[in-house]
Amino acid sequence: MKQPINEIKRMQQLAGILKESLDIDMYDRNNNPKPGLHVARDREELIDQGIKLGGNVKVVDVDSIYKDYSDLFYQLGFTNKKLNDQVKAGDIGKVFDIIDHPSQPDILLAIETEDGREALISSNGVSSV
Repeated sequence: MKQPINEIKRMQQLAGILKESLDIDMYDRNNNPKPGLHVARDREELIDQGIKLGGNVKVVDVDSIYKDYSDLFYQLGFTNKKLNDQVKAGDIGKVFDIIDHPSQPDILLAIETEDGREALISSNGVSSV
């Protein structure tokens, strides 16, 4: 069952507030990312790189795949809502949803391969095709 739109929007708003509060500590006084901290790409950068809803991406980092995230699997309408661990590096998938990570400064992509395998992956783990 998908979550109501209002609840999804509320989660995205909370994620945005959290991201803004984290951004303060993620950069040094010269506005450079602090070493060792992950800085998520923003949506404009994704679009500039050709990553968009309905577009194809190539998986380049399997460690960026969320294999067990059932709450988001339900929210995004995944077929398998328990475990999605079949997508491998080099696989090509079509982006069927793009969301902000609910608790981290990251953008997540829901992708599906031609043969129906699905993955939830950080935008940093893919490249455009």
